[in-house]
Amino acid sequence: MKDLVINTAFCDMRSTREETLKKYASVTVNAAEVLMTPSVQTMLADHNVRLNAAYVISVPDGVKVQVENYSGTHSISGEAFPEDGTLHVLFISGLLTVEHSGIEKAKSYYAIVVSGMVELPRSLIGSLTNLQVSGSVEAYPDGALRLKNTAQIDRLFALRAKEELYFAGKRLVFLDDKLDAAALQAKGARFESPKALVAESLTESVLPLLDEQCDVEILPDGTRFIKDDAVLDGLFLRRNGKKAYVLGDVSVEDKESLEAMEYLHVHGELELPEKWADILADKPEITYDSLRLQKERSGKMLRVEDKLKAMLTRQMLEEYPGGVILEDCAKIEVAEDVPAEWITVERVVIRDCAKVCGSAEQLPNLYLVCEDVAKITDGQADQEDEDGKDVSVINAASYTL
Repeated sequence: MKDLVINTAFCDMRSTREETLKKYASVTVNAAEVLMTPSVQTMLADHNVRLNAAYVISVPDGVKVQVENYSGTHSISGEAFPEDGTLHVLFISGLLTVEHSGIEKAKSYYAIVVSGMVELPRSLIGSLTNLQVSGSVEAYPDGALRLKNTAQIDRLFALRAKEELYFAGKRLVFLDDKLDAAALQAKGARFESPKALVAESLTESVLPLLDEQCDVEILPDGTRFIKDDAVLDGLFLRRNGKKAYVLGDVSVEDKESLEAMEYLHVHGELELPEKWADILADKPEITYDSLRLQKERSGKMLRVEDKLKAMLTRQMLEEYPGGVILEDCAKIEVAEDVPAEWITVERVVIRDCAKVCGSAEQLPNLYLVCEDVAKITDGQADQEDEDGKDVSVINAASYTL
């Protein structure tokens, strides 16, 4: 008899029948969410069924159930559902926002399951008992106008502002030297956020606009706010100047540009060649959350990143004597033609990857060149194990068993 493996985000098992389970030696369900009934749950105990699920929601037998399943961004607003006996279940993979107008509707769901993040009014904290979250919950002030999580308050914003409380989930940025903070105060605008970045010359006029709990960081006038990863080189200086606050990682490609910076904060990782590390000791105005020093490499170098699947081959190592860097990939396969002795820290760097597969001969060296890799395995042995099994595999976004 075959084994059945189901890989899905959502599995509906309310109508699972015993006749279906008897067709397989075993059934494995890998899912984020599973919906079932008490009778099905009892039946599963009599069969070789394994559930690997973040959430299992059980609904009564014989009741009409309306299931909503969304990926990405979704909001709840409007009136509560009518009391007609229908149970409403909501699954979200991503961001769920409960609007102030949707408080009663949110309470009328039988279950709300979120894999990701929830934004909801503070008055709902602790009272929305039907909510299950794998991720984070962010509460905003009731009645506030919500801005982006990171909101830049500039001259144009001030012209449009009203007598409102504005809320930003992560930070407010007041760095525009043309911002008229006094005009904002005159309009009755108020701001709330966990953190605020404020230009030094705006400090006195901006502070009265902020709630007392806000963590205020004062930055030098002329600082440019960059909400992305960046490469520090001559082009960076021409575009952004010599003062920058970077919300992301920074890779330093030019020594002169690093020396020219008058202020730099990297809210992420600063990466630069090891031979330039001494520059940081002489520039306290350059700060960062973490530091990665690159070893010096001679020759042309190849970087492969953000791939679902990537290969490391002999040809790549021959063409790039400076080495090959593979990072942020789901799976790395090392070709059999790569000699084990070529896999050294001088020639290969593999980091921040989920799985790396190589031959038995390559594995000892792979352990030396891998950083923050979840699994390093013998790819041939894995394949032989899979080939030896009689398995039926179903991969789907959602599946009804």
